[in-house]
Amino acid sequence: MATVIDQLSDITRNLDALALAMRDISFTETESQTLDALAASLKDAVVVIESKAGSCRRLWSEQAWKDSEEHRIKAQTTIVALLTNGKLRNSAVFRRNIKLIYQGPPHSEFDSKDTKWRKEVIQKRCRKIQQLSPDGVVSWAIAYPPTSWGPCFMPNDIFDLCETLLKLKDGEAQGCTGLEQLVHELAHPSQRETEVNNHDILGRVVEPMPRNPNNVNREMKHMFTNAPAATSVLQLPQPFRGAAQNSAQWKWERSQGYGTTACVATLFPKDETQDVSFTIWCGHNDGYRLNDIYGVKHALSS
Repeated sequence: MATVIDQLSDITRNLDALALAMRDISFTETESQTLDALAASLKDAVVVIESKAGSCRRLWSEQAWKDSEEHRIKAQTTIVALLTNGKLRNSAVFRRNIKLIYQGPPHSEFDSKDTKWRKEVIQKRCRKIQQLSPDGVVSWAIAYPPTSWGPCFMPNDIFDLCETLLKLKDGEAQGCTGLEQLVHELAHPSQRETEVNNHDILGRVVEPMPRNPNNVNREMKHMFTNAPAATSVLQLPQPFRGAAQNSAQWKWERSQGYGTTACVATLFPKDETQDVSFTIWCGHNDGYRLNDIYGVKHALSS
């Protein structure tokens, strides 16, 4: 395999040199036709090389997905528990993570070569995590203890996969005043910290409602769907993205070459004071799995 890559590297260097030399050369019509044929052959070869590289990437991605399962399940369990109970299981882990993400690992002139390498990798990962949205940064800090995402415990491919899963479309962590204030408070805990409710830390506001919205009949006015596949399903966080991609609807759309998908939709009621429903089509078995993950209970049968 190394020999083939070396040969391709030599060919590429020679082609680069030839391309530079050809800039000032004029060709006859016959020579131009020959060049067209040669260019077509080169394009065919490039397609084969790209296809081979792509198949390797798919295999690596599939293996990384399998290897990351333990990390993903632990993160998912931790975040679901937080959303369910409204409490951080271990606020010390959250605080240490936030400090590490924004301050980086401490350095010392006595660090060994291996220690310096490890800290450099962690520093690069900190910069990547900083590029997540505020929600993404907080989710990472909650889900992964500081010792679990160093290079000795989490290889690059698994880190990249976990980091990608937490990327959100809108907003950036840098320059977020609210997040900077949160980081400052966590880095400088005071006596008031024990009195602060975790709901307040997460910015959760609950207003009293006179009537349960779930008991109000809703009449639908608008339905929106057929979103671009690349900016809808493919940007959903896991496990929703995988569940949607397992749906018969998604597979049929891809087999037909559609660039849009009906797997995500919004339903708007006539009453503008009522909530909007956001729905995701998913595979049948995935629906039961999502029920188990989020603790959804049986409410109605027909």
